[in-house]
Amino acid sequence: MKSNIRNLVFLCMGALLYGPLISNVLAADIATLTGPCEDIKYPAGTHKGETSNMCKAAENLSEEDIKLVSDHYAGKPFVRAKQTFDADLAKRGKGIHELNCRKCHEDGGSSPDDDAGILAGQWMPYLEEQLEEFVSGKRPMPEKKQPKMEKLTEDDIKALVNYYGSFQ
Repeated sequence: MKSNIRNLVFLCMGALLYGPLISNVLAADIATLTGPCEDIKYPAGTHKGETSNMCKAAENLSEEDIKLVSDHYAGKPFVRAKQTFDADLAKRGKGIHELNCRKCHEDGGSSPDDDAGILAGQWMPYLEEQLEEFVSGKRPMPEKKQPKMEKLTEDDIKALVNYYGSFQ
C-alpha cells in the first residue's frame, strides 16, 4: 500500500507542481516512480509557500482509488520542458550518454518503453539534483547503474543535464 501511495503522490505532484524542481512524471511508468514521501512546499500557484504531505492525504484511499488516479496521470502525454541549455555541453553530454547510459535509457533517454524513466526533456535543475543524489548515495540506484555513476565527474553531470535538457 505504501508504494502505491508514493506512486500516487509522485504522479499528482508532477501534475500540480510542474516546474524546474519537479519531474515531468505524467507519462512515466509507475514502476519507475520511487523516492521519499515527505513534506513539500508548493513553489507556485494558489498554495505557494504552504506545506503539504500528499502521502498523509492519500493514506486513506483504497487501492482501487489509487489505481484510478495513477492510471489517469500515467496515461497523460509527456511534456518536454522548454528551457535554455548550453549547446556545447549538450554535445559533450550526448557522448557521455552514448558511452554510459544508452543501454538502459534508449533513444537519448526519451523512450517511455525502456522502464528506466524518461530523461530527455526533464527540467534541468531536477535532473542535476537527482544525478547528484545518485552519486552521493542519497538516492538508491540499480546495482548495474552504480559503476557508471561512480565514474561521472561534476562536469560530466552538467554535460548530461544539458544533453537531456536539449530535448524540447
